[in-house]
Amino acid sequence: MNDKIGGDRSGNALASELALHLHQQGGVELRIDMPAGVVLNAGDLPDGCQLVGDAAVQFDSLMARNAFVAAVAFESLQSPSGIDADALFERAYELWRDEIGHSDQASGRLLALASVSMDVLTIGAQRIRNGSD
Repeated sequence: MNDKIGGDRSGNALASELALHLHQQGGVELRIDMPAGVVLNAGDLPDGCQLVGDAAVQFDSLMARNAFVAAVAFESLQSPSGIDADALFERAYELWRDEIGHSDQASGRLLALASVSMDVLTIGAQRIRNGSD
């Protein structure tokens, strides 16, 4: 995990990073220990997760955890010129590889976020016709 998590990050940024770390482990775990030196109050964390004792974060559900993962992935794809469709589908594929068989998927949530500003179904169909992943 990133050693720079902590003091200068908001509760939302911390929750997002912890959710992504759990996601990359490939399981459906909802609880993760906070990095050493991080001190939060229960009110610092956004809806969808809670502080357990003073050393762990617990996500309310897999759906909540995946909402954080999708949001941080979506934000990372933003640029002044918009979202690059190839980068979007590459990122969705990367997320999907860690969640095969899960009842809720961050990759789908990412595509849903992007669907507000682009036709992901048409772009996805074109990628299939072109032989893209």
